[in-house]
Amino acid sequence: QTIYLGSQFVHRSRDRGETWEIISPDLTTNNPEWQRQLESGGLTYDVTGAENFTTITVIAPSPVQQGVIWVGTDDGQVQLTRDGGKTWVNLSKRIKGVPEFTWVPHIEPSPFNAAEAYVVFDNHRRGDWTPYIFKTTDFGRTWTALSTEGIRGYCHVIRQDPEEPRLLYLGTEFGLYISTDGGQHWTQWHEGIPTVPVRDIRVHPREHDLIVGTHGRSAYVIDDIRPLRLLAREGNRVLEDSLRILTVRDGLAATLKYADGSRFPAHGIFRGENRPLGALITYQVLPKGDPDSVRVTVEIVDGKGKVIRRFRGPAKPGINRVVWDLRRKAPEFPSLEAPRRRPGMDRPGVTVLPGTYKVRLKLEGKIDSAEVRVLPDPRLPVTEADRRAKFAALMRVERDIETAAEAMKRLRKTRQAIRDLLEKIRERKDSTAQQVRQSARKLRQKLDSLMYQIVQKEVQGLLRDPRVLSAQLGYVYRSFQSSWDAPTPAQMKYLEIAEKRLAEILEQINRFYAEELPPFRAQVEVLQLEWIPAPEKPLSMPERQ
Repeated sequence: QTIYLGSQFVHRSRDRGETWEIISPDLTTNNPEWQRQLESGGLTYDVTGAENFTTITVIAPSPVQQGVIWVGTDDGQVQLTRDGGKTWVNLSKRIKGVPEFTWVPHIEPSPFNAAEAYVVFDNHRRGDWTPYIFKTTDFGRTWTALSTEGIRGYCHVIRQDPEEPRLLYLGTEFGLYISTDGGQHWTQWHEGIPTVPVRDIRVHPREHDLIVGTHGRSAYVIDDIRPLRLLAREGNRVLEDSLRILTVRDGLAATLKYADGSRFPAHGIFRGENRPLGALITYQVLPKGDPDSVRVTVEIVDGKGKVIRRFRGPAKPGINRVVWDLRRKAPEFPSLEAPRRRPGMDRPGVTVLPGTYKVRLKLEGKIDSAEVRVLPDPRLPVTEADRRAKFAALMRVERDIETAAEAMKRLRKTRQAIRDLLEKIRERKDSTAQQVRQSARKLRQKLDSLMYQIVQKEVQGLLRDPRVLSAQLGYVYRSFQSSWDAPTPAQMKYLEIAEKRLAEILEQINRFYAEELPPFRAQVEVLQLEWIPAPEKPLSMPERQ
């Protein structure tokens, strides 16, 4: 319930601001020459209070020891109390190498050691853009200047990582800097953070995200900075691995709704960029080949050791990231033409059940793997039994869809074989060839009839035939994916209707291959031409699991 407020004094409230007490003397220089904001000199004076001088700018209580409070002022004073404000020590004279009376924008008490703190100074108001960063480990008795080599512009804020003491984050007038060696070296962060003043930095304690507040360019979030902690612990040898998974973030199977307001971005409503849904996979690679052409293969493996999804990730030298959207491989849907597949890529299907899975990365013969947890959306009042019932229903529909796709594959194969045959006998004028052409036309009509029962015939304009099998299965498939509740009786009834239609079509196809195709095959054999392979075993409904 304790909060602090700074004027020239430190004010403390122990009841969330209902009452206040002063726990310090004037901690500034109290120089009257710097307190004449009401004397305009002939110009209209600033009535906003923004130019008031000799004022406390930062109050920083230690997170590890009660009573330790660090204070900084806009006239260069760094003060410390170790007994909750009863006594104060001015540490300013002990900090060597910074101009006297330089503005103190931030003090960072260490989350590991009460005696340790970091201070940054900002002297740009007097034409000095030098970055000043200092550290103490003995309650301010001695101070060490951290390296500022490579840092452009003056400093606003410094943060120490709450889990890895060697990892520091620095906000300057020209962007964000990172140090993984306690401030000996700094690297400017360019990925997604513009070159603008960084005024505040926070590390989210649960999500391990770095939150960056800027002046003029809003706020930014760098997702999952745990790889930086690994760099701070192990050093740059992490970057020498040819392939290594650094971190895998748990995936939350969140259920989202449309945002309030306009549904379409073209209507002009601003939407911030969210983190991609799924499990964030961070890995280090050092490819041997051309980084622009090399890709990492990502495999997701379930508890039975089966690969349920495969996709590609970037392979630029250094740290890379890819997101698994928590979806299985989609079933192959029936289509009039053979589907085009990108090598090594699976289309996303339904979201997996919560549980533990394995992420397996492959690159140029090297393999690395790690576990990933998929967590349910805690906001949904769905039992595990209902979720598993819905997932079982989805898998049942997928098996039906794949059976329909296999039927279409056979029909396409036969249609193409007939097309090739007609091309071979196109120039022949004999009666046998003429009979084959007539029979082929009838068979093609029959094939088209069978195929159009499974997949909608291509027509100009809009035509939706609810009797088409793919439409029936697709409707059930989408309906099941609308929530994680147990399947409703209506949904199961639609599934039964679709499966009955599938069984009818499979029976027609089997009859076609058993009764109508063999006579035509005999006609073709008379022409001494190659023909399609012998019919495969009859199609059957998928087994219930």
